[in-house]
Amino acid sequence: MDTNVDTLKEYLVFASHILSKEGVVTSHGHISARIPGTDKFLIPARRTPGLVRFEDILTFNLANEQLDGEGKPNSETILHTVVYRKRPDVNSVCHIHSLKSLMLSAVGLSLRTLTHHGMFFSDGVPIFHRPVIIVKESFAEDMARTLGQHRAVQLRGHGLVVVGPDVRRACIETLNYEQEAEIMINAMQLGKPEFLTPEELAEQQASSPLGPDWTGEMPVQLRRMWNYYVSRLTPQV
Repeated sequence: MDTNVDTLKEYLVFASHILSKEGVVTSHGHISARIPGTDKFLIPARRTPGLVRFEDILTFNLANEQLDGEGKPNSETILHTVVYRKRPDVNSVCHIHSLKSLMLSAVGLSLRTLTHHGMFFSDGVPIFHRPVIIVKESFAEDMARTLGQHRAVQLRGHGLVVVGPDVRRACIETLNYEQEAEIMINAMQLGKPEFLTPEELAEQQASSPLGPDWTGEMPVQLRRMWNYYVSRLTPQV
C-alpha cells in the first residue's frame, strides 16, 4: 500500500478526474485518502472534481481540523472524518451524487449483485433514510452507523458513499457500483432479475479479485482497470 503523501495526492487528482470523466460526478463530489499509520487524511478543497489539482489537496486530522493546504474545505468533509474514526480498516472514502443510487433509494431498493463487478457489495448496501446534506457531525455519525461494516451506503435523496482499502480501489468500486446499479435498474424493466445466490457468490469470490476481501496488495486485475481509466483521461498516441 502506498504511504507516500505525494503519491496519494496524485492518486486523488487522478481519481477525481476519472469520476468526472466517467460521468458519476459533475460539479460536486469528493474522494479522500487516509495517510496510513496516522490520524490524518487528504481531501481536495472545494472544487469541481474534474478540475482538482495537486495543489488543491488539503490535510485534515480526525478532529476535523485543517492542518495543511490552501483553499476552503468541502462542506461535507465531516462525512469523511467520521468514517475514518469509525472504520480503521478504511483508507479511502468516496462520496458522489450518484443518479443510480438516487433512483434505487427513492423506491426503497438497495443494490443487489447480478454480475461479478458487483461482488464487492455482496454483503449489502444499506440506505441512510435521512435526506440531508451531511454538514453536521451528528448527521455523519448517523450515516456511519448505517454504513456499519458495509462497503457502501446509499443516501436517500442525496447519493452514495463508497469506502475502500485505498484510493484507486475506492474509485474503481464506485464506478462498479454505477455499472451494477444500471444493470439492475434496466433488468427490472425487462423482467425479474436473477440475482446471484449466496452459493454462486461464494463460488465466484473464490476465484475473483473483485470480491469483498480487500486485504493485501491491489490485485493485478484491479490495477489493469485503474490504468484503463487513467488512459481515458488523455489522448493516447
